Amino acid sequence: GCTTRTMADLSTDADPATGVAIISSYSPYGSGWFQVGGTCLSTPLIASLITLSGNTAGATVLPKVYSAASLPSLYDITVGSNGSCSPTYLSTAGPGYDGPTGVGAPMGLGAL
Repeated sequence: GCTTRTMADLSTDADPATGVAIISSYSPYGSGWFQVGGTCLSTPLIASLITLSGNTAGATVLPKVYSAASLPSLYDITVGSNGSCSPTYLSTAGPGYDGPTGVGAPMGLGAL
């Protein structure tokens, strides 16, 4: 019932309008300052948090993340969507796990 991704484990700021500024001497858009978001920002943010946590064995990261789901070390994203699916939790954010935001956004290294 979905045409969009429904397997997020964690979230970060993926909106280019609120992402981070980078400077590049070469990019497909030229050189200079750019603001980026999306998976170009989210993937390295999550990877660097996992690295900083020292818990880099993939088999141990996800169980820890999901056991931390109700702890204050994750910010539960409850608003937003990435399309429409049935059942709705696959494409619409809500309390707890949902397809577009997983179990939430890490607030520090506690969930990792």
